[in-house]
Amino acid sequence: MSDVLEAVYRGDREEAERLAAGRDLDVFEASALGRTERVRELLDTDPSLVDAYGDDGFHPVGLASFFGHVDTARLLFERGADANQLARNEHIQTAAIHAASAAAASVRSTRLGRTATRASSSCYASTARRLSRRTLKLR
Repeated sequence: MSDVLEAVYRGDREEAERLAAGRDLDVFEASALGRTERVRELLDTDPSLVDAYGDDGFHPVGLASFFGHVDTARLLFERGADANQLARNEHIQTAAIHAASAAAASVRSTRLGRTATRASSSCYASTARRLSRRTLKLR
């Protein structure tokens, strides 16, 4: 797993951005950081990346969904990401909708101030609703 993803997973967005600066991010890093244009470039070059799995077992749309990047998730769905594709992580096997929902629950359970929690929860809840609608349309 890359140092960028490790920083994102730790919740250290500032460090992840610092590490990502000037690098050609892969599809997993770009998805986790919400770099939609980079994801677009990578998919234009290799469309099979849309359903690829990273070394940690997560797929791009799951990463974009978990970290609240609606535009990136939308692009991945438009390019054919499977809304029902499950992660292959040894501990977590979720689809994109589960990732978005887990993120919303995680944000609500942190010890942030009420306003920050409400705003963040709203962002993740919005992502979950959008992905849920997309999942239902694909069935």
